[in-house]
Amino acid sequence: MLLATASGSANFANSWNTFWNSLSGTGIGTVTKWVAIVGMVLVVFAVGKYINDRRKGQRGNHIGLILTVVLGLILSNPGTFVGYLLDIVDGIANIFIHAFGG
Repeated sequence: MLLATASGSANFANSWNTFWNSLSGTGIGTVTKWVAIVGMVLVVFAVGKYINDRRKGQRGNHIGLILTVVLGLILSNPGTFVGYLLDIVDGIANIFIHAFGG
């Protein structure tokens, strides 16, 4: 489903920000803390596993480490990172909307 404003351009980030602000403002601050803790644990576990694999003489999973760290960073502050990601998606969607006469 493509969310569009009256000017005919995509606006996913604004919808996310409205949703996240309403969720954060309802006293669910503990949920955001737990999500941040899960993100931190993911990063610590991934780095620890990578170091342990390298210590054992194995190659280590570089791609897995990078993806897990990125996921952990997103979980550490979803309000900011998802907003930035959706800004990029907005830009790409707007390029297609304007290029194909939407």
